[in-house]
Formats: sequence, C-alpha cells, structure tokens
Amino acid sequence: MTILTPRTRYAAIVLLVALVACAAVAAFRLRTESHARRVEIAMDFTDFEALARSYNYNPAAFLIALRRAGLTSLALTEELGNNVGLDGKAYAIAGSALMNQGRVAPLADPLLASLVRERRVKPSAIYLVVFDAATYQRYRTQLA
Repeated sequence: MTILTPRTRYAAIVLLVALVACAAVAAFRLRTESHARRVEIAMDFTDFEALARSYNYNPAAFLIALRRAGLTSLALTEELGNNVGLDGKAYAIAGSALMNQGRVAPLADPLLASLVRERRVKPSAIYLVVFDAATYQRYRTQLA
C-alpha cells in the first residue's frame, strides 16, 4: 500500500477541485449554447465580398445562402470612405490634389484631364472614378 505524502495529497485535491469546476463550466456552457438560436458575424465589406467570390457567389446571393444556413445577423463596415479603391475598381481623389497632379504631369484619364484643362475641377470637391459597372451602381445607391 502506498502512502501519499501531504504534498501529493494537496496536489490531488487541487486537481479534483479544478476538474469539478471544469465540469460545472462545461455543463453551464452546454445548457447556454443549446438554447442559443442566433448566429452573428461581423466583418469588413471587402472581406465579405472576397468570401462570397471564393464560393463563386455574388454578394446578394451569398447573403441568401448564409441566411438559409442559419445566419441571423451580419454586421459589415461601410465600403465608402477609406475603403474606396482597395479592390482596384475605383479611386477617390480631392479636387485640389487632382489640380496639382495636372500641373505636375499629364493625367492618364482623359475625362479628368479634360476637366483640369477646362478648369472645371473644384478644389473643395472629391472626385470618385469607378471602373466597374456593378461597383458604380452600388456607389450610386449608397451615395444617393
């Protein structure tokens, strides 16, 4: 028969208390999770769009597929603001910066070059150039 030293006995009691605490937390968590009926996701719009493309969906169809799979809410950051142009489908430039670029070197975009040449650029305005039809429609809806 092996006699346990006080130190070993103390360690065994601490481990037993920890095991009981883990079992209590697991039971509480299991009960809470079984009653949860909400699935929520928060992400950037560009990440959402990339995720949709990776599964060969457009964003609207991907939302429908996520809803059918049980998603209850989705929080997305706005695409406009600092995120314009991250995907290469558009870019925004201040009128003053556009005028300065026109003075330094010829502009590659013929529309912007003609605006600068005819002095129709307003320094206080922001110019948004969009290269993709779907992105244009989305921005037009968001900015209306």
